Amino acid sequence: MSERIELSIGRIAEIPTETLVPRPFRDYFERVAEFLLSVKKDTDNRKLYEDILPDHYCLSYANPDYAVTKLGPHFGPILSAIYAEIRGVIPCVFEDDESGTATFYELFLEVYGNFTGEELPKPETIRSILRSYCEDYLPDFMAERVRSEVDPSQNFAVRIIMNADLSRTDYLYEFGEYVSEDTLASAVYINSLPEETVRDMAHTVAGEFRLSFGQMRIDLSKKRTVEIVYELGLERLVRYAIEEFAAMGLSTTIVRAPCRLVSKSSNRKNGCTGTIPNMQLNYDHRNDLGLFLDDEYVSRHLRATQEAYEEVKDLARDLAGAVVIDTFGREPFVPGKCEHAVTLSRYQQEKLTYMRNESMKIMNRYIPNYNPLLHFQSNCGMIQRIKQDC
Repeated sequence: MSERIELSIGRIAEIPTETLVPRPFRDYFERVAEFLLSVKKDTDNRKLYEDILPDHYCLSYANPDYAVTKLGPHFGPILSAIYAEIRGVIPCVFEDDESGTATFYELFLEVYGNFTGEELPKPETIRSILRSYCEDYLPDFMAERVRSEVDPSQNFAVRIIMNADLSRTDYLYEFGEYVSEDTLASAVYINSLPEETVRDMAHTVAGEFRLSFGQMRIDLSKKRTVEIVYELGLERLVRYAIEEFAAMGLSTTIVRAPCRLVSKSSNRKNGCTGTIPNMQLNYDHRNDLGLFLDDEYVSRHLRATQEAYEEVKDLARDLAGAVVIDTFGREPFVPGKCEHAVTLSRYQQEKLTYMRNESMKIMNRYIPNYNPLLHFQSNCGMIQRIKQDC
């Protein structure tokens, strides 16, 4: 453990016993500190996510409405957004990413320090801390995200899938994602299928991917990598798909769904994920960039994206595209109303659309002949190509 981590953990451990912060803010910092201290690889999976599960969300500071009730309208939304961001520490801990872990610790400690003075800080001060955290680390965050998409040597998930004993289900907890009863049931079911059936499913995935290149008259032999996007529980299928792609000369990357505000999108399916613990939480925090989104942030974000791709331009050129393996049977999400969730002004909506469009253009410049996402659905030992994004 690095000195940077040790110092942060030591300071965070002192917070639950201190009385430097006035109530009601003390409860917020005590609970977030206790969460941070609880995030370890051997912590029970449900305990890591318990605070934000639907049954507990109404009393969680991740819920903007609850945060406003306890902390007031000026601090509630921003402190709720900060807690939602800090929960991204879980994958960093499981991936042994000490630098990433430290950024979450230090964000929390900086916010806490501003509440220990004789007077409360101004809400704008706390907003500025979140903005500075996002902007200062943008180059690092974007570089990490882009590299994980194009560099097979960086693949945390692939190593688990290829090395784990998939006949058991305990490997699922190595990812650090939320493992629900549905996740466990998926793994048990796919493990019950005959070998030939699962291999045929994987062959279909790889074969349809290759066929799509032929249909677009693109030479797949010039590519070296492919990305797989899926939800935990299908590892046996994914392992065989990795082997099928390898036989085609393609290494696989599997990228975790983004957990940081600067790289999140409205669709968490742009990465590997466990069962999403609470879709309402994702919905309530979908616009948290609105706390500071403006022209300057958009410029910084696009510059960081450009630099991230430039740094790995040779690897990016080799990426063929991505396949998404979905599962049947999920209840459609119907969002509830969250009165105090952050909203975007019309100006910010336009800026966000522009930023995402320009980011896509940057990606397309560095990844020529990128195959739009192929979507498959898996159920009952069958796999079916359902659509290709345009």
